[in-house]
Parts: sequence; structure tokens; C-alpha cells
Amino acid sequence: MTACDTAGVTLAIGSVRLDDAGRAGATMAQWRDATVAAMRAGPPTPVDFAFALAKQGAKPVLIRATGTRPDGTPVAMQGAWFFKDQHVFAALLYAETLPPDVADTFFNGLRFQ
Repeated sequence: MTACDTAGVTLAIGSVRLDDAGRAGATMAQWRDATVAAMRAGPPTPVDFAFALAKQGAKPVLIRATGTRPDGTPVAMQGAWFFKDQHVFAALLYAETLPPDVADTFFNGLRFQ
């Protein structure tokens, strides 16, 4: 994972390479569940979003969740997990509140080089 903080928002991107592409869906679900559990969130809300990077392999997982940081302060998260070229990727945003335009800009701005 690589992350940065700006204007009260944490942006994070990470990936894991899979030897078996057939495990992509299960890997995305496990990563999502671990992320939600770490923030002690309630059930996540699916996000309806046309995610341009997720065009191959397993269907992308996109959610919003609200929980708490390790210090007990509230945190909102929006995350996307997707598969491309033997890799599962996670793109995550964390903030006290996440304005929709910030999430839209972040997710729409992701590109493979």
C-alpha cells in the first residue's frame, strides 16, 4: 500500500499479485472485509459507479463504510477493489466526511501507465 494525506483526506492504493486469477473475486472480497473490520464499521454500502479501470476479470467491488479510527474518532471510507493483469488492486479514501466530488475525482483520475 502507498498512501498520502491531503486536506484531511487519506488516499491509498495497493496491489497484490495472484498466481491464480480464479481467486480474484475471493481476494477482493477478503481484502474488503478486512478493511471494513479494521475500521470497526457497520455493513458497507455498495456504490454504483462506472469504474473505467475495471474492465477485465472479476467484477469490481465498490463500497462506502463508516467506522472509527484506532484513536476512536469517526472515519468514512470509500473503496474500490478491482482486478487487472494478475493483480488485485485497492483504491481507498478515508476522511471524517467524504465529499462526493473528492471521491469522483480520485476514482475517475486513476490510470494504468
